[in-house]
Amino acid sequence: MADLISIIYKLDGLIFSLLLSAFILYKLFFISSFHTKNENIFKALIISNIIAIILEIFAYLVIGKTNGTIIIIHHILNMILYFLAPFIGFLWSKYTFSILNLDEKHYIKQTKFNLILLLINMFLLLINPITKWHFTINQQGAFSRGPFFILISLTSIYYICYSSIITIIHKNKISIKMYRIMMLYIIAPLIGAVIQS
Repeated sequence: MADLISIIYKLDGLIFSLLLSAFILYKLFFISSFHTKNENIFKALIISNIIAIILEIFAYLVIGKTNGTIIIIHHILNMILYFLAPFIGFLWSKYTFSILNLDEKHYIKQTKFNLILLLINMFLLLINPITKWHFTINQQGAFSRGPFFILISLTSIYYICYSSIITIIHKNKISIKMYRIMMLYIIAPLIGAVIQS
């Protein structure tokens, strides 16, 4: 029983985030009466976030397990999590461009660049089992970051910072209320990234 309480205590932030994201998703799917491009991007963002939180919970629960199959599952969970971190930032940048209704040329050019960063990250993750550049999990189930771990954080922070700058520059294109909401949404991942580093 003490172990269960310890796990719940350590996972409480993730569980709260999961419940909050699920509530937002419920509101978007069942209460919202319109389905715009912006809303669809935001739904994809929330769904990706929910998946990342669930995988993070499972990854936490298998840390230190020495069963060979569990170690493989732990490895796969972390590869997916390391893909989702910048992917969520990528979706946020797409959402920002869409909300601000930026000119099509700039939007397409920047989206291509952002997609290239995402694909580079995905390639590096796919070769991680060989290179161990992002992370390793030893036979005792212990997780350790690799020398290129910082690339995932930098890519995610780039998406968020670039979206923040674009939002600040073009804040006259959206309402004050929407501007505040977008800036609040941006602050939370930055604080999380600083804490996790």
